Amino acid sequence: MTIETKGINEAEERMRAIKRGISKTQFQAMSRAAKHAERAVKTDLRTGKHGLTSKRTLRQSINSAAFVQKRDVVGLVGSPLVYARIHELGTVGKGGELPDIKPKRAKALTVPMPGTQKNARASDYPDAFIFTSASGKKFLARRQGDSLDVLFVLKDKVALKPTHYLSRSVKGEEEAIVGILAKQVESVVRSGGA
Repeated sequence: MTIETKGINEAEERMRAIKRGISKTQFQAMSRAAKHAERAVKTDLRTGKHGLTSKRTLRQSINSAAFVQKRDVVGLVGSPLVYARIHELGTVGKGGELPDIKPKRAKALTVPMPGTQKNARASDYPDAFIFTSASGKKFLARRQGDSLDVLFVLKDKVALKPTHYLSRSVKGEEEAIVGILAKQVESVVRSGGA
């Protein structure tokens, strides 16, 4: 019995061409998929979809990239801002993964009260003083005529619940992202790797 292998060399070469084509376009496809995920995260932050609102700086810091790691093409979406990770993962005190937030040099964290000037610091109010309420909570306030203007709540530590804003946004776009990647691979296979 004889087995003929007519065309096997051509088939093998076509498979090698497809493999090269996929390798060349994987990076481009992953870049497009990551950019799609980046836009989804930014949109969700703008609309407050996952509970984060008024986070313009965070939204603007979101970026994406594709890179080769060993033999894989990897897509990455994230932010270089320190607090981006805290919002995503949360702190231990609220069921998250990161340590609770504690003051580094000060005696307490200052959490602004509603109505306190945006980006204000305790040092911006030299006439402010600390007072303790009947319930034991500490505040930074200043006198405004006959009343108190409460500026900040003073905290030993702050715990933030995880919002998973980034992973939830990307997960919500999973079908579209897979579609982008599949479409690119399909076009390479259809063209024979050219």
